[in-house]
Amino acid sequence: MPTVAIRDTKAGDVIKHEYAPQNGYCRELVEVDLKKDTVIGSVFVVSTGELVAVATSAEKLCVVVDPAVYNLRPTSGSATNTVKVACLVRGPAIVGDLKLVYGVDVDTDAEKAAVAAQLKSQGILVEKQV
Repeated sequence: MPTVAIRDTKAGDVIKHEYAPQNGYCRELVEVDLKKDTVIGSVFVVSTGELVAVATSAEKLCVVVDPAVYNLRPTSGSATNTVKVACLVRGPAIVGDLKLVYGVDVDTDAEKAAVAAQLKSQGILVEKQV
């Protein structure tokens, strides 16, 4: 029986538009706590380095876009690895909604909309993917 190849999420799966990617205008290196399941598209709180919980307007968020997360994240257990990775922190940028990854308590449409609203306030639009 043949096996189906599954690939990791790529930056192009998440980023639909980014202003001046050749200059890195929308990106910064952000220190985050990588876990074994951290992927491109994970949404973190910049001040804490943790996956986003329910967003408030006081929190600056970022979206991981660095392929290095796959080599830097721990491979087992509940361990974390705190490192700096490239993240979208400002716009103008557009990301697709289907590949964004939130903390476990962001599980309703209203909570995801709150995160999207916070990202929008930073110039990062979250668009529906089909």
